[in-house]
Amino acid sequence: MVDDIFEKGSKGSSDFFTGNVWVKMLVTDENGVFNTQVYNVVFEPGARTH
Repeated sequence: MVDDIFEKGSKGSSDFFTGNVWVKMLVTDENGVFNTQVYNVVFEPGARTH
């Protein structure tokens, strides 16, 4: 079995996703320089974003 490069993170909210989805924040812009955030999102087969 191959280890995942990124952790799955926490379960995504049903407000934004249908099915099983995991979200892990990778980068935050705490200083507000770029005004962006980077996430890794893992979708189980059949899961979707709203």
